[in-house]
Amino acid sequence: MKIRNVFALNLLTAALFACGGGDVNVSPTNIDNSVDNSVSSGGGSGTNNPCASYAVDGQALQGSFDGNNCFYDATFVGVNKPLTTDLSIPFISGVHIFASSLFVGDDVTPAEAAAGVAIPQEGDGPTLTIAAGNKLAFQNPSDYVRISRGSQIIANGSPAAPITFSSYNDLVLNNETPGAVSKWGGIMINGNGITNNCTDAQRTAGTCSVQSEGQESYYGGNNNAESSGSLKYVVVKHSGFAVVVGDELNGITFNAVGSGTVVDYVQVYNTYDDGFEFFGGAVNVKHAVLVNVRDDSLDFSDGYVGHIQYAIIKQDDSNRCIEGDNISDSRPANASNPADWLIAPMSHPIISNVTCITSGRDQAVNTHGDSEGFLLRHGAEGEIYNSIVTSPASGNECFEINSTGTVQNAENGLIKADSNILACSETVKNAGASDLPAGSTFNTVTFFDSFTNNFRDTEAATVLSGIYTAGMLLQSDGASAITVNLTDVKNIAADMETPTHFGAVTSGDDWTAGWTVGL
Repeated sequence: MKIRNVFALNLLTAALFACGGGDVNVSPTNIDNSVDNSVSSGGGSGTNNPCASYAVDGQALQGSFDGNNCFYDATFVGVNKPLTTDLSIPFISGVHIFASSLFVGDDVTPAEAAAGVAIPQEGDGPTLTIAAGNKLAFQNPSDYVRISRGSQIIANGSPAAPITFSSYNDLVLNNETPGAVSKWGGIMINGNGITNNCTDAQRTAGTCSVQSEGQESYYGGNNNAESSGSLKYVVVKHSGFAVVVGDELNGITFNAVGSGTVVDYVQVYNTYDDGFEFFGGAVNVKHAVLVNVRDDSLDFSDGYVGHIQYAIIKQDDSNRCIEGDNISDSRPANASNPADWLIAPMSHPIISNVTCITSGRDQAVNTHGDSEGFLLRHGAEGEIYNSIVTSPASGNECFEINSTGTVQNAENGLIKADSNILACSETVKNAGASDLPAGSTFNTVTFFDSFTNNFRDTEAATVLSGIYTAGMLLQSDGASAITVNLTDVKNIAADMETPTHFGAVTSGDDWTAGWTVGL
């Protein structure tokens, strides 16, 4: 197979990206722009009211209906009134509007845990169920959805009826700027999974409690198999909120979330910090779409060991497609001492079939830094297979390892990168170990076999110049007939799909159709 045919497998992705990142309304509806936000939602459970309702302590609570939208004030749910019982949000053709945060389940502080208060485990807390096709709007930048330990969210949409979380301006007023971020906080799920931010003794005693970003809450435990629910065909738009510098809400934050949680066909579109951020845990992700994420599209640390397969990443004002640490950079460590970074259990995700198209922009114009491909640092381990990284500009690397501990991991065979197509002017950048490739000075398409084996020829030469077009569509210039066989696709973990192609999509399997935005 000629190299142009390999890239044709990802033709759909590249062509969509070339069209620009305008905001697209997935499920357009007739929206009433005259909603009255002053209406209280403490009651009003008439027969014509379709809004969500629940009862607690003998009191019936229901959202207020204006004939099109449902409105829920802070007496229904909020920062100071988390849900303590199950809640189902039924489908309406309008919008479910929240005046405060949507917190699900009681939080348990470290002091309470030390005093003997049991931390809720899987199924102990309430479940939030959201019907397919719903739109949830949040009015304030600091509002967000938080699922506490032991609680669950069941948000299962479909290609024809995705579930959308976004801002009031976007879903109700229909006037959000396409590139807007920080209009609301995003989604946070706190789990009882394993994080290396706790000790073995804390995990065994059931007192592991790590403070989350955002409004104070806690996560962590000893159950990497736990389920926090299911997210399928979910779109998160215009999210991310900087509480303070270094404490920023993401599109979706997975705090020690277990592998029993389903995350499949989920998009983050325009968020201020990271797209998906994983602090420990073992949650697996399939079919992810991340567009115009300001910082890192996929960011993991603190002992994350999940699997990620099929992820489309399109950068604009963005930093890295993947940034992986063993411990997050907010934790104190001596950069020159590997032992400070190599804290067990180690971050070791398995990642396959990522398509990463960087913007090529540098830190002078970007919010968080240079637009780059994959970075492993701060003691991270991991495996990356069958992926494509390309940059339209010189000087921005496809694959970098950084910090002494991470280089040591590579030398010990704990980092594997095989059958990846890296097309950047600086293919590989590293921290200086003698057996690592120092990077190339020409545009190249090559399979990067492993750090210890350097570059591997497939069946012919490894150099192919002139592969870029204005639309970032990858193709051969006809000067070379580099042969790339699909037999070079690598089988990966037993519980992941056996890959049949490189990158996230093929022209015959457009799994993005009908539910994503900005493509």
